[in-house]
Amino acid sequence: MTRPLYVVAGQSNAVRLDRYDSVEAAILDRGSDAEVIRVNQGGTSLSPRQNRNDWFPFEDDDPRTGELYVRLIDTINQQLATGEYHLAGFLWSQDGADSNERDAPNYETNLQGLVDGRR
Repeated sequence: MTRPLYVVAGQSNAVRLDRYDSVEAAILDRGSDAEVIRVNQGGTSLSPRQNRNDWFPFEDDDPRTGELYVRLIDTINQQLATGEYHLAGFLWSQDGADSNERDAPNYETNLQGLVDGRR
């Protein structure tokens, strides 16, 4: 039988969750033998950024975009490849990096791409 794997990922708010261990405590307080992994970085976006790391989930032939997305998927896949875990939950925590006129219209599509990339 495999153990549940929970993923906490995202931007500045996910970093704050990491600092307080609130999500992991809530999961483990239920008596679970779950594993919680975190992949987060503040000040980042779901939209492509050539000048800093981002979570852009679509292949655009630009090695300067999607670095955090690749790290997220690789981290999840490494855990699942051990055969010890099954993906039980995924929490994405967003901050305001995508709440501007340029990025906001694409947010839903980019978030869906992030989720679909692991399915």
